[in-house]
Amino acid sequence: RDQCRAIIINFGLRAGPNLMDLIWHFLLLLAACSASFFFALAETSLFALGKWRAGHLAEEQEAGKIVSKLLDKPQDLLAAIVLGNTLANSAAVGLAFWAMAVHGWGPGITLAGLFAALLALGEVAPKALGVRGQTFWAIRLAGPMALYLKVASPVCQIAQVFLDWLIRKT
Repeated sequence: RDQCRAIIINFGLRAGPNLMDLIWHFLLLLAACSASFFFALAETSLFALGKWRAGHLAEEQEAGKIVSKLLDKPQDLLAAIVLGNTLANSAAVGLAFWAMAVHGWGPGITLAGLFAALLALGEVAPKALGVRGQTFWAIRLAGPMALYLKVASPVCQIAQVFLDWLIRKT
C-alpha cells in the first residue's frame, strides 16, 4: 500500500480527494470529446448519405425513415449539430482550463493535448468513419440524433430569433 502511495506521489498526484478530482476531470473530458465525436460522426454520415439514399433507406427499414425525416430539414439538423459540437468542444476547453487551475497542469502540454485530442477524436476520426460508412453510421445515429433534435430545437429557435434581430440591427 505504501508503495502504491509512493508511486502516486512520484507522478505528482496526491492520494485522496485530489486524485479523485483528477479522475473526474479525465472522465468529464472524455465525455466531452466523445460528444464531439458523436456530433462530427452524425454530421458527416447523415449529410454524406444524402436525401436520395435516405429515401431508399426509408423504404427498406424503420431507422431509414428516421434518417429521411432528419434530412427533410437540413438547416435545423445542421444548426442542432453545430450547437452540440460547439457545446462539447467548449466543455472540453473549460475542463482543460479547470484542470490547469485546480491541478496545476502546465498550459502548454494541456492545451496541446486537448488540441490533438479534439482534432483526432472530434474531427478527423469521426469524419473518416462517417464518409466511409455513411449508411452504417447514419442508421445507428438516427435515433439518438432525433432525440437530441427534440431537446435542441427550442434552443436553436431562440438562437435564430436572436440572430435575426441582430442582423436587422446592423
